[in-house]
Amino acid sequence: MDSPLQPGDGNGRPADAIRAHFGQEPIGDSGLYSITGHFSEGCRVLLTGASGYIGSLVLEKLLRSTAVGHVYLLLRPRRGASPAERVAKLLSGPLFHLIDDAQAARVSAVAGDILEPGLGLSPEDEALLVETVDTVIHSAADIRLDAPIHDTLLANYRGSCAMARLVARMPRLRSFVYVSTCYVNINKPQGFKVEERIYSLTVGGREVDAAGVAEELLALPEPEAEALAAKYIDLWGFKNTYAMGKHLAEKAVAAVQRERGLPLVIVRPALVSGVAAEPYPGYSGNFAGQVGGAVAYLVGLYNDQPEAVASDGGSVWDVVPGDVVAHATIAAAAAGASAAARERIVGPLRAAAAGCDGKGGEEQPLMVVHVGSSSTYPLTMSDMFNHGVVWCAAHRRPFTLAFGRARAMDPNQQFNEPLWRRYMRSAANKVNAIVWVLKFIGGRKRVRLARMLDAGLKTYETINILKYDLRLFFGAGTLTRLEDCLVPEEREAFRVVWRPPTAAAKPPKQLPAPAAAPDAAPAPASAAGAGGKKVAPEADDIEGRKARIASAVAASKAGGWALFHYNLLAYLWRVIYSREVPSEAAVPAGKLQRLLPHISADEAAATTRVYHTFASYA
Repeated sequence: MDSPLQPGDGNGRPADAIRAHFGQEPIGDSGLYSITGHFSEGCRVLLTGASGYIGSLVLEKLLRSTAVGHVYLLLRPRRGASPAERVAKLLSGPLFHLIDDAQAARVSAVAGDILEPGLGLSPEDEALLVETVDTVIHSAADIRLDAPIHDTLLANYRGSCAMARLVARMPRLRSFVYVSTCYVNINKPQGFKVEERIYSLTVGGREVDAAGVAEELLALPEPEAEALAAKYIDLWGFKNTYAMGKHLAEKAVAAVQRERGLPLVIVRPALVSGVAAEPYPGYSGNFAGQVGGAVAYLVGLYNDQPEAVASDGGSVWDVVPGDVVAHATIAAAAAGASAAARERIVGPLRAAAAGCDGKGGEEQPLMVVHVGSSSTYPLTMSDMFNHGVVWCAAHRRPFTLAFGRARAMDPNQQFNEPLWRRYMRSAANKVNAIVWVLKFIGGRKRVRLARMLDAGLKTYETINILKYDLRLFFGAGTLTRLEDCLVPEEREAFRVVWRPPTAAAKPPKQLPAPAAAPDAAPAPASAAGAGGKKVAPEADDIEGRKARIASAVAASKAGGWALFHYNLLAYLWRVIYSREVPSEAAVPAGKLQRLLPHISADEAAATTRVYHTFASYA
């Protein structure tokens, strides 16, 4: 369906109407591919972007849940640290607290840079990768929304082209995953359901040469390139350089796929947020997107008022947990290597794919996977905002720039530009005043805090604008078939679709006793070729952690969006305020009474107490 969707019945619960509109496809053939079967001891993986959020989650899950033979990480030297030292630091971080010494030994660094010609690989490393690797997951990217056009295209376009050319030379290649973004189609009109395929880019009804556009921009001097890029963004409606650059990159990679017959899978995550369950409930690798919005609410940039949000209350935001994205990426890599699974997954979209640029072809149809929530478990702005209101009603913030009484967001709220502008000015005035005072007083810590506040304000001003109230819906037919074709016994361990909970959320009870905080427990790690030596955690400690993660996963699956947000807020509370909060806290009756008219019926019963699994697990 390529027509705009206008969900909602006026009762303030548009998410229910969206879910009913899309429905769910019937379960198809199961057991057509196995993740653990693909990522076995003989599997050799090249992973880029492992120092980023999605890449690190993919790496952790591969090491912990599969017997993958070896993972090569393409990394560049940074801030005086060699690639090997960066691997050691990465594996000693809190995200990898369940990874033992033997698992870490399956990782090694390969010096390279997606910004350099030929990926910056030495002849020896290039030969090693070409001869041994059979699975490639390319997730490295410049994710800044409004980066200079040259930066975006060098990283996201030319880097991806170079990776595709390297992959095409691998004789053992079984699967190639390119991690893109749902927002390559950000230029579609509001209410549009974006299908899992590549759309044409036209001028005057004629298809545009995407490679020609990218190379033209790269050949121009920076000022001229910026001006021309702005014209293209306005012409095609991309809204920022990131979306346009990734769109051009997708077309370039797909062109190599058609030319060389690569087993390509394009994975398009939506707004990637914190971890829902494993290996660290609530954890987030950055403050981008919705996570940045949660930080802004906690510190008071919204002034706790719903009119400060540049969105309607009923607008759906396609947020997806980071671990779901990682699992779907891994599943896509395994399915892409199975001819039977690929045919079943892509077959229903063959006719649609043949009608656009990027003709799939009968023997090797292009496989595109949306990893989002708008078609499976939609989240409205009012629900997202009100989870923050409930949390802060139960937990008094040590510091906030918000003044006055917090208010919930009505699901039927309409964007009010004059009020929004007033609140944006107020937030800027408050932050600028504090930044001035901190710099005036001086001192290294105060100046550093001033810089952080200033950067946070700029991020807030970038994301909290009306143009990002997109109201796009991303079809999930390929994603659900990816789940359907997975062997049933692996669906619990690899959650590739984010769906409503099957049972009402309940406070976690009798979770195993917590161990040391994750960011203090593991000793510095290394891997083959990484240098140094990792001190293996005690076996009992590892087993205790596994027991706690099992309880956290079970609680997360019962909790849905509410528990997801409370875990994220508990994590951010610790990051921002350096404090822990109890796993359960009551919401004062007076505050709850003011909120009840604005929350869904299925959440009302669970709102009297706020709970999370983050502290219990950590």
